[in-house]
Amino acid sequence: MAFSIKFRLQFEGDEADLNRLPAHDGMVSLEGISWSFSVLANYLATGKIKKSGVMSTAAMVYIEPARKGSFINDLIVHVSDPDSLFMTKAVGKFGAATLSAVFGTFVGYALKSVTGQQDQLTSQERRWLSKFPKGDVEAMIDAVEASIKRAHTVIGEGATTLNIKKSTTSLLTLDDDTKSYVNANIPGLQVTTKTVGVGAYDANSGNGRVFLHGVGKTVSFHVDKKKVSATTRQAISKSLDRYVNERPSEIEVVCDEILALDGRIRKLIIHKAKWVLP
Repeated sequence: MAFSIKFRLQFEGDEADLNRLPAHDGMVSLEGISWSFSVLANYLATGKIKKSGVMSTAAMVYIEPARKGSFINDLIVHVSDPDSLFMTKAVGKFGAATLSAVFGTFVGYALKSVTGQQDQLTSQERRWLSKFPKGDVEAMIDAVEASIKRAHTVIGEGATTLNIKKSTTSLLTLDDDTKSYVNANIPGLQVTTKTVGVGAYDANSGNGRVFLHGVGKTVSFHVDKKKVSATTRQAISKSLDRYVNERPSEIEVVCDEILALDGRIRKLIIHKAKWVLP
């Protein structure tokens, strides 16, 4: 049976408290956050990772008009046939309430990860996420990075925060700190060596995500395939293949760090990589 999932977008502070936003910056932010939801919904509906183009109507994202009480919009995800969703096939057939919770967990985890926030998952939420193919969660975090940057456009330019809620529960808040994180491009002071595991990699673009064992989180990376050796490319691909198949996947990389303003590692530029496991 069809059902809908409601997410509330509440801009607060500055002009938003007057029930208005600067037209251009406000619309860019709404486009960015709604596109992020559309990309994630498309994956949960189809299992396909897309950053552009026509998205599936099986989990269609709609927007409802703004209302007073700061500046509020609702995003409605309409699920027309729950049993046909990739998400349902991954975690199992459940009622609307449970599938809605799985959807919210996946979206919340992806958006918190891309904005540098740690998500305190319950054991049940971890089990749900573990049902999805290895590497897909990391790939989806990478897929929404550009649109989440756009979602921050109005922060500091007409609103101080964007609080995203599922029903009455806050999923995450976008603010000056998360805006600084997603837009920061501060190079580290020196080339460094790290042991990482590759969780997602697009060989065409050279972009992906790695797990930093010393930090306990994933960050994005880029490798210029025209400038690195075949050994480096092979090590990255081998690490991803082993990660997907739930085998030890650590490689050693020589890289530059791209930092957020508070010093957190946001991205790695990989120059060399080699296999370190026997």
